[in-house]
Amino acid sequence: MVYSMAELDRGKSGMGTTISAILVLGEFAVFAQVGDSRIYRVLGNRVEQLTEDHTLIAWQLKQGLITPQEAQRSPHRNVITRAVGNREYVQVDTGLVPLQSGLRFLLCSDGLHGYLADSDIAPIIALGGERAVTRFIDLANERGGKDNITAVLVEID
Repeated sequence: MVYSMAELDRGKSGMGTTISAILVLGEFAVFAQVGDSRIYRVLGNRVEQLTEDHTLIAWQLKQGLITPQEAQRSPHRNVITRAVGNREYVQVDTGLVPLQSGLRFLLCSDGLHGYLADSDIAPIIALGGERAVTRFIDLANERGGKDNITAVLVEID
């Protein structure tokens, strides 16, 4: 639909977006992701990034072409290699996670995760609900907040 809108309206040519989504289905969560938004799984103090960034930097790091220090200084930090809307078809990464009580998922844009250390995540999520989401957004703004900041917290009872 995003691609079709851009095809019909030249003013929207080249537009695209990232997406991270979770569907809770019975005893499992199904997740899907395209672009540089992320999904984290958090249980207690354990934080795991479930998704892989679809960026030039992430690809270069994975291939061993650059170091993490070079990645931080790269002028190509914002080059997205996969997005919804820039082509008629996009490959979506998907996964399945078994649910358990106390499990949390943080879905966030690069405007948030770009300002976070993994060690920031569990203590903020422990605040729970709206307090956690507000703290994530405030923290990203305190640290520079130059991009759109999106945070969604999914809590499994």
